[in-house]
Amino acid sequence: MSVCYVRVTQRRVTWLIEHSARINLPQARGVFEALARKRAEGVVLGRPKGRKSSKTKLTGQELKIKELLDKKVSYSAIARILGVHRLTVSNFVKDKIVAK
Repeated sequence: MSVCYVRVTQRRVTWLIEHSARINLPQARGVFEALARKRAEGVVLGRPKGRKSSKTKLTGQELKIKELLDKKVSYSAIARILGVHRLTVSNFVKDKIVAK
């Protein structure tokens, strides 16, 4: 008897329900039916989406970054000065400094 492991995705839930007896997964039918019932009720399944942390590597250095930007220093140069990646500086400026 060969064993076939199937990675379960949402696309395959319906297929697995329909074919659970044929592929020898009788206990899976109950699980997938319960998930389908929860989905129909509107329950959000899965891990909740994360959110950005309020504290970053550059928190507390807003004034220094603002001064450097006023002196027309590039993001890459600011990143080298502060020891972070240039995209970290770019995202920080877009999220924190411009938003204020």
